[in-house]
Amino acid sequence: MPAPLSDNNPSVPPIEDAKQGIQTFSMFYYQSLLDAGFDVPSAKNHVALLLEQQYNRFCEQGNIAPKNLGTVHTKLAKVLTTLSEQAKDNPSLRSVYNDLLSIQTQMKR
Repeated sequence: MPAPLSDNNPSVPPIEDAKQGIQTFSMFYYQSLLDAGFDVPSAKNHVALLLEQQYNRFCEQGNIAPKNLGTVHTKLAKVLTTLSEQAKDNPSLRSVYNDLLSIQTQMKR
């Protein structure tokens, strides 16, 4: 669906309703995580990861190149996940993986 060029476009109300639905669900999910005992940073991280996964899924379905999203922490976590698999087969990558893991530990402090 193309973006409407003015507020008079008939697509504006459904787009606004969809935005409101996403925001409502995100806040409900966040509050549910807090009620379940998650701390605030963990709850925020879970909500952000869910929204990012959905964004990437919709970009993939729409054949749209996704923008690079996320914080330094999430990007580092993704790199570590990928690198851990590659480091199993390639011993030279293990030192790089260990260094990045050390950096991640320092960032969490």
